[in-house]
Amino acid sequence: MTAVIQVNTYPLSDIVIGSLNDSDLVTCGTCGKKFPDIYPSARCPYEYEHPRKWPTDEAGCLIGGHHGWHGHAYMIDLAVQSGYPMTEKDTRALDIYRGNASHDAASQHMLDQGGLMDKAEEWMNKHCAPEGYSFGWHEGEFFLAHNYWWYPEADGNDGRDCQGKDIHYDIHGAQEV
Repeated sequence: MTAVIQVNTYPLSDIVIGSLNDSDLVTCGTCGKKFPDIYPSARCPYEYEHPRKWPTDEAGCLIGGHHGWHGHAYMIDLAVQSGYPMTEKDTRALDIYRGNASHDAASQHMLDQGGLMDKAEEWMNKHCAPEGYSFGWHEGEFFLAHNYWWYPEADGNDGRDCQGKDIHYDIHGAQEV
């Protein structure tokens, strides 16, 4: 005889956290949300929402200029993969933009100052960029680079050496000779 066991799985939203004791809850060290200690690994069920901190060894050109206008959508994809929270309106505009970049409303939502691309880039710089690095566009390409690469004057020498020659930095902030 074979026994059939039915296992009910409940989404986390169905668990009424108020009915649990504090000793039954674990607090995520990343997001601070509480969740029931029902998982063997005690991994945060909200983990997909946690921002991805990019390592410095991934600095460089992330989206090449050869992608053209598709690069805008790829940049949003990078942000989403890094944890950027998209609204329904953002998702709709991105889908329309992918299909027709000349669609006025979608293009405005994506590209206008303060639009989706600006918000996603700002969010990535705040939540995902390693210390001393930032994300940004340069000559049609999207980079993660050291702040000295973006702003040579940030080293306190106005971007010039003692002889007045421009100082150039590599993508990791090391001075180029």
